[in-house]
Amino acid sequence: MNKDLVRDFNEQINQEFYSAYLYLKISVYYRERGLAGFGSWFLAQAREEEEHAVKLLSYLAESGQRVELQEIAAPDVEFDGLEAPLLAALEHEKAVTARINNLYDFAFTYKDFQTADFLTWFVREQREEMETAAGLLQKMKLFGADAMGLYQLDKELAERK
Repeated sequence: MNKDLVRDFNEQINQEFYSAYLYLKISVYYRERGLAGFGSWFLAQAREEEEHAVKLLSYLAESGQRVELQEIAAPDVEFDGLEAPLLAALEHEKAVTARINNLYDFAFTYKDFQTADFLTWFVREQREEMETAAGLLQKMKLFGADAMGLYQLDKELAERK
């Protein structure tokens, strides 16, 4: 693997763990406001982000490359209202998608087709993440102002395992 690609993989591992931290913060925010379903959903999302980090880490290690774990920054964001965390999640997923696309482009440009193939899973995953984040925000905008709608949405999100 190209040394710059290895560096970028290590940075992406850090970003995936940061994503988990961000989603943990969102989980706590919703739980503190009595929305256990939202809290549970974002806890599951945090765990998924950790899995993404481990998947990247494993690929590097199995490719004989050096894994360099970095300090994970605490999310420096405060939320004002129930919609704000969902907007933050969507914006974060847009940034993650850009980083994954850059990794894929870099691998492909340097003809590291095995790594590009590996990253195809992440490209597809980010499409799903973007759709889900946008969908949650849209549902909150539609139903969040209505107590019964918010209750039903919270109940729906609690079903995620």
